[in-house]
Amino acid sequence: MAWYWNPVMMGIATRAEMDVADQEEIDILNEVAKRKFDLMQPSYDNSGGDW
Repeated sequence: MAWYWNPVMMGIATRAEMDVADQEEIDILNEVAKRKFDLMQPSYDNSGGDW
């Protein structure tokens, strides 16, 4: 069984959707969840933002 909790925790898919997804779909959803997680991280580039 493929690991698929990341898309569920990130709100990308439900557990029911992941239960019926094939490996290609799981890979795509994992990538989307990873990108969403990365975008949610604060930026520390000293560009004068909120930080």
